[in-house]
Amino acid sequence: MKKLKSYLRATVTQPEKSVLKFLLWWGFIFLLSILVRLPHFLSKNFWFDGDEAIIGIMAQDLLAGNSFPFYFSGQNYGLSTFEVFSTGIFELILGPGIWALRLGGLLLFSLGVTFVLRTIQSDQLPRWLFAAILLLLVTFPTWYLWGSMVRGGYVTAFLFVCIIFYCLFRMKPSTVQLVLIGICSGIAFESHVLILLPFSTLIAWWLLQQERILVKSVAILTGFILTITLFRWFGYLDAANWGGTQPTWGWNSQIENLQLQMHGLVAGFSSFSHFEMNIPRPLWWDILLKLFLIVSGIYLIWHFFYSKSVERKQYLLIFLSISAYLILISTIGTASPRYWIGLFTGLLFWLIVAICKDRTATISILTVSVLCMISFAGIFSGSKMKQHWYDAGVNEIQAFEGFHKTVRETGAKAIFITDNFVQYQWNYLYGKEIPASMFRTKGERIERFCRRVNEIYKENPDDVIMGGLWGVFFTMDTIQGFNDDRLQVETKYFINPNARDEFVQQGLRFVEEKGG
Repeated sequence: MKKLKSYLRATVTQPEKSVLKFLLWWGFIFLLSILVRLPHFLSKNFWFDGDEAIIGIMAQDLLAGNSFPFYFSGQNYGLSTFEVFSTGIFELILGPGIWALRLGGLLLFSLGVTFVLRTIQSDQLPRWLFAAILLLLVTFPTWYLWGSMVRGGYVTAFLFVCIIFYCLFRMKPSTVQLVLIGICSGIAFESHVLILLPFSTLIAWWLLQQERILVKSVAILTGFILTITLFRWFGYLDAANWGGTQPTWGWNSQIENLQLQMHGLVAGFSSFSHFEMNIPRPLWWDILLKLFLIVSGIYLIWHFFYSKSVERKQYLLIFLSISAYLILISTIGTASPRYWIGLFTGLLFWLIVAICKDRTATISILTVSVLCMISFAGIFSGSKMKQHWYDAGVNEIQAFEGFHKTVRETGAKAIFITDNFVQYQWNYLYGKEIPASMFRTKGERIERFCRRVNEIYKENPDDVIMGGLWGVFFTMDTIQGFNDDRLQVETKYFINPNARDEFVQQGLRFVEEKGG
């Protein structure tokens, strides 16, 4: 016991600049990141959503030697290049499926965590504190699910703010360091600006402590602008046809929007959310999440008052970034807890910096211990987390496989699906065999599947069936005869083997009237 205590209290040694050791650390953190997520991965809720499926399809195109957009397919924002490559690696090994998506996300997430840990190793931390920060990083509630998800820029932005963290506090001052900070900032900006914004306080705070601030700022800004220009120059060559969120400006509307977003604050912190949904959390976990935020807030307030005057400038920057963040999300009229991910990512880094600077203070030791235990406790809520909005209480993988089996048994060559996200999931897994379309003729993220379905239907309507989520029919169930042939499949899905023209036309009208 004495030897164990002595070992844990010993200082972490300065890491050698060895590529092999870095890769070994990366491999270890990758495996640890998988291990702590097993409660979710082995649950009936283990599934992927339609946006993740888009990345999977882009990875398939990459492996087939076809071109793919720099940005999330069908839009000119959400830099996805790195997620496509990481997913492609596992699709090459495992084939298309949920594991390729999850491991592709965790490969980038664990790389980011590796950069953070290699950075703080130079702070001469006790081994127990280093281990606690490692555990906090891999189980942090905000990134418990999102760290394993490839959804058009989220995990890419996380990776590159981690690399910036390394550049700021580990690399020796040089022109390369400054340009690299600018490049990584540009990539993070193009991937997800809301994740970069709170983290940028660390960049500004670092600059305030430097000599020749103006010269260094220009160097970083040059790398930043060139990176954005380069990606947009090539990325915008692809026609973007998907409308993004439209901002709303105006004092009254922004107050209403912010109040709307506040309802999803804890859900956004905890991964218990999906698009506009605030998924119910276990009561014990809800209490712990709020305790985590309260303890974090108290600790940062304490750190502000007991910091040196020069360090207090960081908190002014934090306040300004939070204000800017709230202004930005208040322009979004659609409630979605995921818009808080960037703010909580900033909180994670603010805590790490403060704890590492005051590692011997009793309150720092107590804070990191409490936060680490709460974060670790979150893995026991993993089986309750959902990555789908239509919950039928089924095993998601088995239900979708049953859906596919039923469609295949009908002999169909194509399928009209009444939900766009199910359409993407289907095309990722089975689109080469039986393409799916959500009644579109144009304006789709990946149009080739829709074009093929329409061609097959035009050649022979009997070769096409209809399907989708049980209970969501785009008002087609009001048409006489639709319910007569509709069959429930695996509780969650349905098929209608009789794709009559009036049903198809109803779907087309619905999509056109709703704007796709």
